Amino acid sequence: MRFIKPTLLLLLSILFLLNCVSKNSENSKSEISIVHDSIAYYYSIAKKTKKPISKKLLYANKAQTLAIKQRLNSNLIDIYSLKNAIFSKTKLNDSTLIYARKMLNTATIEKDTSKMGKAYNKLAIYYKKQYSFDSAYFYFNKSKEKYLLKNDSIQIGRRLSSMSKILIDNNDYYEGETQAIEALQYLENNDSLYFSRTLNFAALSLRAQSQYKKALNYHDRSLKYSTNLNDSNIFLNSKGVTLKNSKNYVEALSIYNDLLKEIDSKKQLKEYIRIWDNKNFTAWLSDTSKNLELELLKAYKVRKDSGYIQGVIASHAHLMKYYEKKDKTKSISHAKLLYQLTVEQNNVEDRLEALTYLKKLSPSSEYIKYDVKHDRIYDSINMARATSRNKYAAIRYNSAKERKENLQLKAQQQIVLQKQKTKNIIYLGLGILTILSSTFLFFYLRTKHKKEKIQERHTTEKRLSKKLHDEVGNDLYYLLLQLQKISGFDSDHENLKILKGFDTVYHKIRDFSRDHKIETGEEYGDELLALLDSYGDQETKVITSELEPGFWSEVSPLKKEELYWVLKELLTNMKRHSQANIVAITFAKEKRKIKVNYIDDGIGMNLSKSTSKNGLVNVETRMKDIGGTITFDSKPKEGFKATIVFSS
Repeated sequence: MRFIKPTLLLLLSILFLLNCVSKNSENSKSEISIVHDSIAYYYSIAKKTKKPISKKLLYANKAQTLAIKQRLNSNLIDIYSLKNAIFSKTKLNDSTLIYARKMLNTATIEKDTSKMGKAYNKLAIYYKKQYSFDSAYFYFNKSKEKYLLKNDSIQIGRRLSSMSKILIDNNDYYEGETQAIEALQYLENNDSLYFSRTLNFAALSLRAQSQYKKALNYHDRSLKYSTNLNDSNIFLNSKGVTLKNSKNYVEALSIYNDLLKEIDSKKQLKEYIRIWDNKNFTAWLSDTSKNLELELLKAYKVRKDSGYIQGVIASHAHLMKYYEKKDKTKSISHAKLLYQLTVEQNNVEDRLEALTYLKKLSPSSEYIKYDVKHDRIYDSINMARATSRNKYAAIRYNSAKERKENLQLKAQQQIVLQKQKTKNIIYLGLGILTILSSTFLFFYLRTKHKKEKIQERHTTEKRLSKKLHDEVGNDLYYLLLQLQKISGFDSDHENLKILKGFDTVYHKIRDFSRDHKIETGEEYGDELLALLDSYGDQETKVITSELEPGFWSEVSPLKKEELYWVLKELLTNMKRHSQANIVAITFAKEKRKIKVNYIDDGIGMNLSKSTSKNGLVNVETRMKDIGGTITFDSKPKEGFKATIVFSS
């Protein structure tokens, strides 16, 4: 029985495990995809407005269960937000708060700044409904800070708008106006609904500061940008109050009359009666001799029957003032009813006004009682306003301080990152410099090696040629002289032929020795031309191009010398083998390159045969050594071409 080798067994086990992991990963991805689809389905049903609240919560809970199981926090944030919205339609305020906090906690874990801003806004709305305005202001401000990080102009403007309304409602009119104007800078051209409402908030703060002209300007702008009919009616009524307070009764009455024509008294009874009451009270202020008792009492009765407490308070205040000079008893009665309601509603502003009239109209025996209450409430109002202003100012201060500290921390982190980035750049630069230096050194040494190799060859060639001249040449010359002395040797035809042969060999050796003494300076051009001319005779004509002065000035001596040898080799091959009648050699410069073209009309050769090309290997080696190229083009009986290219 054959056993599987341990190494092979281990390899097969690893492949099996990887396959299982891959399948599990694919199954997991598939399962998550299905869960995502299910969550989206349940979420969409829960979000439908026409569904009963119980059904909405049922499907929202299903989506929540799936999201918790798969730890899909991004989905959970949206589900908690939806459940908060659903519970806000019920009287289960604690559930509204719970899901706003869950949304905030999950968004914080996910570091989702926008969703954190949204969660803070939901918390602010919850506390505003609970009349806990300082907490509402705090969370509106936290929401704004998150949206500042995202540069979300619309959401920043909306939060500032909500904050300004809280300040105005709490009688901090100057800061309310300041934050409203800041909100307008973010909302303009971005959010016409909130922009128009914020303009109205600014008008309310200015009216409370008795700056009626500026307030009316903001009222007109709010009406200009309003795209909501209900908002427009509210803005018009608010403008009417500002006109009334500035004693511009004619324009105020004109606005109220127009509004009464627009509003449906059956569908919008509360709003209709409010404008009806304002109109008649303004008409009485314009002329206190008018008898408008029935109209004012009508508004009071409708408000009382409908249970609209704030409206009843307003009617008592109007009737108290109306009866002040007409029927003191009725005026005191409405003042006492106003005082009682403001105590129940914790409305200290209107309570103070009721006490002012009770002090003025009541018998002297009751004056002290109302005067003490008035002063106590007045002092408490001033203290509450100061406390409220300090509280909101502290929230703004702490927020600004925290933002400054965050910016400083961010700046410090940026400095650290920049330092690290600078270090990385330095290291990278050093690395690149090292690579470039190494590359340069490599090519420098390689070039130096090539030059040394060429120089060594030249030295060897010169040494050999000198030795050939000094030893072999001299010996041949001595033999030649000895042969000439032999009597009758030069008269014999065959012997004369041998003598001439000796002479030819001697001159070749002498020429070979001289060839290594090449002028590479300013006279190089003349020496090269002399070389070319030396190969011309009656049988072969050598043609070359005329060169401009300084043509060879930028070419290194080493490359000049190698070119000289290459051309000599080509001309020697031509003389021995090609049987050419015409040879053309041209020189040209192309940017920093030298181009030499050699052409002859000889018998040519077959370059595909190694034997034919053996004589050209030497010139190829020489060009390669100086970083140049030489290419050949030749066919039998079609002449010979060579192109030399090298950089100067």
